[in-house]
Amino acid sequence: MLLRTEQCLKDVAFLVMLPIKKHLRAEPEKEKNIMEILTTLLDLLSKGVILGGTIYGLIGMVMLGVAFKDHQGPGIASALWQIVGGIIIIAAGIALKSVSW
Repeated sequence: MLLRTEQCLKDVAFLVMLPIKKHLRAEPEKEKNIMEILTTLLDLLSKGVILGGTIYGLIGMVMLGVAFKDHQGPGIASALWQIVGGIIIIAAGIALKSVSW
């Protein structure tokens, strides 16, 4: 059953991509332009994810400072997890930069 599902998905993907490939074969310079646009969009997305992770981590650091000042154990734990989350988001943004077409 699983093999039939995979084959069905491959057939659908082939049928969807067929008109696009025919159009790109007719004009090869458009393929280059599309790839440049996709590369630029991926780079922009990567920068946005890195910026979002940085802001998220910085907010966690501020929360950590406030929690230390008020001696709040749960607040300290929450702030540390937010900082870890920011680091993971930054790592995802860096990983997006390594994707190549």
